[in-house]
Amino acid sequence: MVHIPIRLIIIVALLIFNAIALLIESRKQPPGQLINIGSHRLHLHCQGEGDVTVVIDSSLGGLEGYLLQDSISQF
Repeated sequence: MVHIPIRLIIIVALLIFNAIALLIESRKQPPGQLINIGSHRLHLHCQGEGDVTVVIDSSLGGLEGYLLQDSISQF
């Protein structure tokens, strides 16, 4: 009988989960628009209204900025 270390099983499971999550996320279009600034394009998503401007830099990607944006735009 072959004994597979539990750490190896956990790492493989996490890699598979991450690959599936990336595949699902890449199929969705992010909200907002792309703005051409010459050699690069910036993603801009504006939400809320009022006198105060809050800028969230999600330069590493991920959904954290979008989740924060919903909460912050309410106050």
